[in-house]
Amino acid sequence: MKVANTAAAPGWTEAEAPTVSAQQWKRSIWTAFAGFFIDFYDLYLPIIVLAPAYAYFKPAEVNSPILESFIFATALLGRPLGALTFGYWSDRVGRKRVSTIAMAGSAATVLLTAALPGYANIGILSIILLIVLRFFTGFFVGGQYTGAVTLAMEACPARQRGFYAALVTSSGNLSFVVMALLGMAVLQIFPAGSADAPYSLYGWRIPFVVGAVLALIFLSYIKHNLEESKVWLQARSKGSPLTSLFSNVRIGRDLIQAFVLMIGLWLIYFVPAAILPATLRRLGS
Repeated sequence: MKVANTAAAPGWTEAEAPTVSAQQWKRSIWTAFAGFFIDFYDLYLPIIVLAPAYAYFKPAEVNSPILESFIFATALLGRPLGALTFGYWSDRVGRKRVSTIAMAGSAATVLLTAALPGYANIGILSIILLIVLRFFTGFFVGGQYTGAVTLAMEACPARQRGFYAALVTSSGNLSFVVMALLGMAVLQIFPAGSADAPYSLYGWRIPFVVGAVLALIFLSYIKHNLEESKVWLQARSKGSPLTSLFSNVRIGRDLIQAFVLMIGLWLIYFVPAAILPATLRRLGS
């Protein structure tokens, strides 16, 4: 079975559009679904999993929810830079290659975070390293969206892209559930409450290691099972991606519309997620 991808690039006719087998585009959709799940898992670890262990990274006299929110916010600051950087190279060297590089970077930063020593060991450098690693985690997560997710949208039937885009991004909410359940299970084994509590010393590291392992499994899968986007293979010789982006009025208009829409959406989505957990902990203490 072949599915025509008739809206893959501006100016293409149906005859010019590449054809993608149903098996290939379905595989790309579920790969993007898994990748988006892992990205959100790695991105939101500080809010759900690391929150009970923040005392491990900072002086005892510092008790500011602003610092905790900033640790999460640094990952959000890295996302647009990663999307811009990897988005350019995704158009240059391919969706699959960029997706593997971004996921490898995400796995590395999460695994390094799991190995961080605390304030009692290296002082203020502990919180600095945590912030730096979270920034680069966001950077690589932003890059991942330009790889596997873009490949999936280019592979699936053009008339169904809205549905499958929603399906892929729905995995982000699933990652919240998994993180919450995993965090609850770890807290039952490793009690929290202070900088030298078992959870602060060891427990929080387990979900981080799980996130890194999931990223490495995903990396291996896409490297050996996912085909490069046929849309990209056919369109890569059609000029500079940046020139196409800023010289085409319709594409520029769509970009601005999507940019404004997504800024509003992420402000509504991320700000409560960053503030509420710390607020609820203070109210419950």
